[in-house]
Amino acid sequence: MNTVDKKEFLAMLEAMTDRQLTLAVDVFQNQSDAWLSAPSPDGGWSVSECLEHLLSYGHYYLPRLRNALDSRTIHKNQNRFTSGWPGRYFIRMMDPKTSRKRYKAAKRHQPNITRPGHQTVAEFIGQLEELLRLIRKAGTADLQRIRIPVSVAPFLTMNGGDTLHFLAVHNQRHIDQALRHGSR
Repeated sequence: MNTVDKKEFLAMLEAMTDRQLTLAVDVFQNQSDAWLSAPSPDGGWSVSECLEHLLSYGHYYLPRLRNALDSRTIHKNQNRFTSGWPGRYFIRMMDPKTSRKRYKAAKRHQPNITRPGHQTVAEFIGQLEELLRLIRKAGTADLQRIRIPVSVAPFLTMNGGDTLHFLAVHNQRHIDQALRHGSR
């Protein structure tokens, strides 16, 4: 990604996340646990497993983003945003518009279903609401100065804008997967 207007970039992320939230509420929220946990016809993850996978990423990234955005040291408002190379790489890998390749989830992000599907959906909706709050808060931050370690490779870091973007496209990838499997 070239340097872009930060307001437009954040508005794009906000719109994407808002659509995901609407889908989660409209499609997943009132489904039965049996529907949410039914195996995919192609052997892939169930809807609950897709969402549990996303929750594991939210558990890792959302607190780190929240702490960084709460820090007074990064609140120099910049009007432009430039993606870094690790961010571009992971975003391109996960963006359903640029990659159809299947990846094996890292062990720490493998879904582990230990609760009813409706609880998974409720927590996922809560995480999407938190992501929206963080995207809105990011408007006053210097997103280049925020550094978040990559969950599967902590020796690499993504800047704050790339981390928000990664979460949004990764969510979309697995929401699309859940929608395909949920339409059985």
